[in-house]
Parts: sequence; structure tokens; C-alpha cells
Amino acid sequence: MSNLQDGLMLFARDSRVVLVSAPVEAFLARPRAELLGRTVHQLFDRDSVLGVALLEAFERRRPFLTARV
Repeated sequence: MSNLQDGLMLFARDSRVVLVSAPVEAFLARPRAELLGRTVHQLFDRDSVLGVALLEAFERRRPFLTARV
């Protein structure tokens, strides 16, 4: 994981974070230990574009993927 350059956050079926890459820690400005085990609803809210997109993906049970352009 330490060599991974892309941001990766993996959630279990119960919506809890089970894996966080270093770029995600930097992007969210939160340490991995603070993110692991938390649910998507504990970490994100509808006050941001990212929060809205993630929460809607979870509610619809659809993947949330982005690609570099």
C-alpha cells in the first residue's frame, strides 16, 4: 500500500472503511487510523460534492469510480 500512488478507499458490505491508501490520507487530511472502521456516513456528509457523490453511490449500491482524463 505504501507505494500506491492513486487514492484508494475500500469499504466492507456494512459501509465501514477497511483500507485506506496514503494519497487518501493526504487528500482528506486525516490519518488512516481515524478513517479505518468508520462508516461512509460518519466520514462524509452532503455538504460537499464528494460527500454527495459517495453517499448517493452507497444508497444506490453502485460503484463510485473516477478516471484520469
